[in-house]
Amino acid sequence: MPKKNSSKHKEPRKTVVEDTLLMKVVQKYFKLAGVVSAVWLVGYFKFSVSWLWLLLVFYVWKERQNKSNEHRICISQQLATDEKSVILARVEDLPSWVNFPDVERAEWINKILSQMWPYIGEYVEKILRENVEQSIRASLPAAMQSFKFSKIDLGDIPPRIGGLKVYSQLRRDEIYMDLELNYSSDSNIAVSVKGINAGIKDLTIHGTLRVVMKPLINKMPLVGGVLVFFLKNPELNFDLTNLANAFDLPGLSDMLHSIIQEQIANFMVLPNRFPIKLAEDLDLNKLRYPQPEGVVRVKILEAKDLKKADIGITGKGKSDPYVIIKVGPKEMKTKVIGNSVAPVWNESFEMTVDSADGQLLYLEVFDEDPGKTDDELGRVSFDLSKLQDKGFEDEWLPLEDVKQGMIHVQLTWLWLANDPLELDRPLFNQGRSCLILELFLLEEWLSPANEPHRTRDFLV
Repeated sequence: MPKKNSSKHKEPRKTVVEDTLLMKVVQKYFKLAGVVSAVWLVGYFKFSVSWLWLLLVFYVWKERQNKSNEHRICISQQLATDEKSVILARVEDLPSWVNFPDVERAEWINKILSQMWPYIGEYVEKILRENVEQSIRASLPAAMQSFKFSKIDLGDIPPRIGGLKVYSQLRRDEIYMDLELNYSSDSNIAVSVKGINAGIKDLTIHGTLRVVMKPLINKMPLVGGVLVFFLKNPELNFDLTNLANAFDLPGLSDMLHSIIQEQIANFMVLPNRFPIKLAEDLDLNKLRYPQPEGVVRVKILEAKDLKKADIGITGKGKSDPYVIIKVGPKEMKTKVIGNSVAPVWNESFEMTVDSADGQLLYLEVFDEDPGKTDDELGRVSFDLSKLQDKGFEDEWLPLEDVKQGMIHVQLTWLWLANDPLELDRPLFNQGRSCLILELFLLEEWLSPANEPHRTRDFLV
């Protein structure tokens, strides 16, 4: 009985579809017949051909109106079902406040930046000449000690803040803000070494800039100090001028970009921070070198179904995969597994995390190609603040930006303990502990004010 009922329901639907298709064919036929008849009547009654052109204009206008209405209705229907996907498909390079509900639009900051930009430019020039220039000169060999900035012009175009996120679940005496920075400038910065001039212009920077206001105090200006830094290396691009044009070649240009990227990282990419002292009695060293929040232990176990990047003559493919682990500017690399699309690494890495909020752990899988650029086999990211809350994750993660491939990882968050007795406890049944050794070196040549400088964190 159920089968008979289902067949009775299907037959009318099939009949309705066939009738609809037949009606469309008939309607199309009569439309064409009408056009042919109109042309014949114009010729039979010897009307001017202008009437045909007038009808054509009316027809085109009507079709465009119908298409526009159909498109508007289609978009409205899609917005009702999946608003985010429709917006992302129609607009490129959206600011973060469009995609994320906890990120606010920051037009008021952009207006303030536009008004203050000439004064900010003078302040940045002072920093570059008094601090950065001296630091670069100290790191160069003796033959290049004449290094100096011959021209510093940040241009008239101020940076633009695409979105603003304020973190609330923190200590009461501090405020964290993440700013989506887009700086497409008309700047012109030139340097001179032994009378030889070189420089860069039209500098563009895109990245997440964190501003930390701490500690909050009960007297003006209510904030003891401000820390400014990037969570990870920002995207950087520029044009070369003068003698530096000789570096505008494949290979040399990449090398120059890497050098400048490294200088920015040494200056204001975590764990490096640029401090601004606002209260007189504030210890700037405590503000500049806060204790890391913890350590993330990353165990890369295996992968499966990876893309076959190298196709041989027989048509069979292979890959020589390895994984790069990134947290901020720090990165580590697994060994290369040859000729496999299901490699097993079983390697562990430990990396200090200065700030979990807003930080992502990146896993990038590549196929090694000696002598050529390595092929990307996919990537995946993990929010360290979520790992900080959970403590441990053991998952198969699908690789992004590729059609296939998964990677198996174990992630463990290790808190810092001030009590030495905590070292006797095995961490998460793994039977071993992790120690962080921080060294503060007093180097007169690096800091004329004899301020301590923190070296790289050593994991033991």
